[in-house]
Amino acid sequence: IGAFVTTETNYYQKESCIATAQMTALVFGLSPEKVISWQGRDNNAITSIAPNNIATKITVNEFTIPSNAALLYRLSGDYNPIHIEGTVDDLGGDSINGPILHGLCTMGYATRAILNHLQRLTKRDLRLIAIKCNFVKPVFVNDTIRVEVWGIKNDGIDDRASVYFCVYRSKEEELVVDKGYATLVQSKTASRL
Repeated sequence: IGAFVTTETNYYQKESCIATAQMTALVFGLSPEKVISWQGRDNNAITSIAPNNIATKITVNEFTIPSNAALLYRLSGDYNPIHIEGTVDDLGGDSINGPILHGLCTMGYATRAILNHLQRLTKRDLRLIAIKCNFVKPVFVNDTIRVEVWGIKNDGIDDRASVYFCVYRSKEEELVVDKGYATLVQSKTASRL
């Protein structure tokens, strides 16, 4: 059927790595036997996740995705027509009607909700230092998404706070982002989110 390919991009500022982005994609038709494995560090997006305890989840925000969001996120460099035209047949023969939102946009909404919630909760100015998640279903423009968090912890190291999160498409109660984990640290300057 295909092979999963993981790419990692490091972002540098003045010879210092300031961020790392990792993406895994399923490449259809690429035989796993023909893939050359890199034996570098195994840095799976999610290595361990706290139990998904429904009783402790807190809804921190709901957003309705504006109809122009897919166009705006073309600025990320992703010109795939599914984000604009939104009319494709998936591999199962079902038709998808409407632009599929970029995962980066969905994660941006989740990040903003998490950051705002933790800042209200801790009464501290925080900034994001790491975020990991799995995208499990598409989000479409005009969908309403709900961000839920649980397992908030303040580990006392460098004033860090961490939280698990997931995102649902509200109307359908359908999970779209799972196994999310974000780490924030007290900011030395004001956040712009």
